[in-house]
Amino acid sequence: MKSYKDLKKELLKKEGIKEIYYKKEKLFHFLNSIIQLRKEKGYSLRDLAEKTGIKYSNLSRIENRKQNISFETMWNLTSALGGELFITAKGKNVIELSDESVEKLKKLLI
Repeated sequence: MKSYKDLKKELLKKEGIKEIYYKKEKLFHFLNSIIQLRKEKGYSLRDLAEKTGIKYSNLSRIENRKQNISFETMWNLTSALGGELFITAKGKNVIELSDESVEKLKKLLI
């Protein structure tokens, strides 16, 4: 049986799969962050629905990756959870820093 890592590597070689995977990967990362923030705040999906005005059933489908999400919905979710939404278009010469690295830099600059 192939490992997840080997299967992923094999699938990403197929035409079109790589582009779709990386496009969805960013959305999944965002959704994972939203779920984590919601749980950290102790909110249920019903609580979040009430705070955002988004129907509970829609939130459930969004969290389960069964419904597309608009920028406005991303903004509403992030704002309701006290987070910040950053969307960037970046070139090839951009360096991404982990959250941990960003925090270390902030401490150095203060």
